[in-house]
Amino acid sequence: MDKCKSVSARLCCALCGRGFDIEPSQVEDCLEILPDMGWLVVDSSDGTTDLFCPSCSPWAERLSRLSEHSRIVPGLDGTFLALDTGDICEFYGKRSWDGERWVPWRCVLLPTCVDQGGYIRVSVREDGSIVQRPAHRLVAEAWLGEGGELPIVDHINRRRYDNRPENLRWASYEQNNANRDYTRPLVAIGDNGSVVEFKSVTAAQQFSRRAMMSANRDWFDFSDGFVFVYKDEYDDIEPGPYIEQMLEAGSKKEVARMRYFDWLGVSKSRRGASDA
Repeated sequence: MDKCKSVSARLCCALCGRGFDIEPSQVEDCLEILPDMGWLVVDSSDGTTDLFCPSCSPWAERLSRLSEHSRIVPGLDGTFLALDTGDICEFYGKRSWDGERWVPWRCVLLPTCVDQGGYIRVSVREDGSIVQRPAHRLVAEAWLGEGGELPIVDHINRRRYDNRPENLRWASYEQNNANRDYTRPLVAIGDNGSVVEFKSVTAAQQFSRRAMMSANRDWFDFSDGFVFVYKDEYDDIEPGPYIEQMLEAGSKKEVARMRYFDWLGVSKSRRGASDA
């Protein structure tokens, strides 16, 4: 004589795993009332349905925004994302402690450094080792694909801190060298507020070899007593003492980045703020 076996279906949150067992015949009715209980029900394009409990629903919405504005960087150990802002993040898909509370997932903005050429670099895991890679190459590999026979990632607007995908292209050495404008006017700004204008990058390089590198950087480094800014960027600044705005912001795009990252659900690394 066959024994009766109880069969049940389990509905659980796709992020934290919390859920409950119900009879298979009650699944459709349960899916209809879950939104009234604070659950988020998402129908995927592949025909499956993802459920998110009330605690994880806000995180699920942020995860959806993050997926729209990021691409996975290929060839690395772990999950590293290239945002459409040109920044690199590491994604942690498991429940973890972010320093203040338990969260179902985390996406941490990687700390950065700037090499002598003015290019932003980040530390990532590759082939079992931690290596430093140029951020603009990671963004290009994620958003533009492989370059094929083109070996160089070129910044279209010549600003080496602007790693947005639309500002990058794969190019040959000849194309990269041709996209350099040494006639672009520069402005030198001293830490005492003094301003000196130069008619071209070439003229400014005679004053300081670091002129072009300083102008291409995202942040303001007054270690030499002055910084260089392209004349058109200087003219676009809002009215007011330029030196005070520079010291307050610290970076040409820091305020906008922080607001954008909060909207995406990306957090600053606990190892420190980004340098660029």
